[in-house]
Amino acid sequence: PIEYPAGSLVRKVDSDGRIAFRGRVYRISKALTGLPILLQPAPEQDGMFNVFFCHQPIRQIDLTDHVSID
Repeated sequence: PIEYPAGSLVRKVDSDGRIAFRGRVYRISKALTGLPILLQPAPEQDGMFNVFFCHQPIRQIDLTDHVSID
């Protein structure tokens, strides 16, 4: 099983390859459907979150961007 540290921001990727985070929907990858991903604040970058699958970085989410599905 895929496990992340207790207290981590974890979301499950839906059947369309998306997650909901802070009131928005973000495209992640259909290849990760049904799997948990980890979100971590990007160091020294306000409003940015790094997205990981296990230990592999897969993208960044910019909360300051007004377009949520990309």
